[in-house]
Amino acid sequence: MHQDLHVHTYRCKHAHGDVDKYCEVAQWRGLQLLGFADHTPLPDDKESSYRMYLEELPSYVRRVRAMSKKFDMIRVFCGMECDHFKGVVNFYKETLLEKYGLDYLIGSVHNFPNSDGWSSVWGFKPTTQNLRRYVDHVVDGMETGLYAFIGHPDMFINAFGKWGPNVESACCDMFQASQELNVPLELNMAGYAKYKRGGLARNQVYPCVPFWRTAADYGVQVVINSDAHSPSDVGMYTELGRRFARRLSLVSADLDFLTTLEE
Repeated sequence: MHQDLHVHTYRCKHAHGDVDKYCEVAQWRGLQLLGFADHTPLPDDKESSYRMYLEELPSYVRRVRAMSKKFDMIRVFCGMECDHFKGVVNFYKETLLEKYGLDYLIGSVHNFPNSDGWSSVWGFKPTTQNLRRYVDHVVDGMETGLYAFIGHPDMFINAFGKWGPNVESACCDMFQASQELNVPLELNMAGYAKYKRGGLARNQVYPCVPFWRTAADYGVQVVINSDAHSPSDVGMYTELGRRFARRLSLVSADLDFLTTLEE
């Protein structure tokens, strides 16, 4: 099944284009399933400089739902990419899933707690202790049971920049939790796209080969997405991602919300 379940719209303020443009490209590229997962608003519009405003949520949902009728060659799903914070888990459950009936949530960690507050995955000090904190925060997200899969779990490599025994040991805790809790991990091709455009050095690229080679040993299930921030990126490099997954013997996830809607 050709799919892309992680695309963003202009509402997050660092992407371009609205839902119809993404659907046009998805249909042109032969995708069968397209899932919108814009950065979720937060109560009181916290961190609204890089996510939609709460007042935009109803129109976002209506706009995405309307695409299912307009584009009959693809199935369109409405989701959200959610930064995992303990304080908003109830908001995600009660507002996003129950009130607005979103099809799925992606659990992502862009920031994780440390002794002084929060560290960014894009610039944390590359110590084993910080990596353990990141992994623990990812596992905490899995344990909520709210997220269909975990977004770009290997994005930390852009800050860490290297793989070794300590990195592997920390990540194995994530792989074990993924397998035991049945929460797939996302093979996110945005890092490769950024590398091709000159935005990342080779040692910062995700998907990170040793990360996924080790994940395969644990039987981790994967979801391959583009993380598109412009219509032209929809489905970009996802075929390459599928070849990558086959080469490492990674197993594609059977996502519950897709199975339910097929019945």
